[in-house]
Amino acid sequence: MTFDVATDGGNNGGGSTSLTFSHTVTGSDPILFVGFVGDLIANPDLITGVTYNGVAMAQVRASNLAGCERWVYIYGLTAPATGSHSVVITSSGVQWVLAGAASYTGVSAVRNSTNSTSGTPATTWTTSLTPDTDACWIVLMEHARGATPTAGTGSTLRASDAANTTWGLFDSNGSISPPSLYSMTTNRASATFATGHLLAAFAPAAPPTPGAIVFNLQVG
Repeated sequence: MTFDVATDGGNNGGGSTSLTFSHTVTGSDPILFVGFVGDLIANPDLITGVTYNGVAMAQVRASNLAGCERWVYIYGLTAPATGSHSVVITSSGVQWVLAGAASYTGVSAVRNSTNSTSGTPATTWTTSLTPDTDACWIVLMEHARGATPTAGTGSTLRASDAANTTWGLFDSNGSISPPSLYSMTTNRASATFATGHLLAAFAPAAPPTPGAIVFNLQVG
């Protein structure tokens, strides 16, 4: 598997029921993750769906983590259309939506996931996940508030919220083999809300069968 590209999708300014931004997917056997921050945690979950190129994405994880400012989400889509297309996040009510996306190649499926929170403002937070199959990568959606997030041990930063510093998208930047407990740390120079982490493992596409022979037949 390899990292493809990441996008800071901006925000809707808190005055509408949707956010639309463009993301470009390339390569074979791709997967797309959209991570975003929604309404205040005191309010109900009003997100009604996320699409890419008009195709519905699946919710991988959603949480109003204790001490965080807002709801946090990860959605995923295997085999998204390549090229530049729109991500559309919709809500049943007016709310802030602040989002980003990251795509990868050589992927078969999303596997297991987890989430955690620091509970109170923290400048460093670590969360661990054991993938349930071999050679997975892990993607991490971080939410806090304060200084721009940076990568700590086990994490590579791919995109972050440039305008409001509410989120960061990270990954493991490599496969975890054999499956074992893997820890990812994110940092901020300052934080005014608890740090929230949503993690999801994703598995590689199956390699060709060893020893398989492909015949190219020509007639005439």
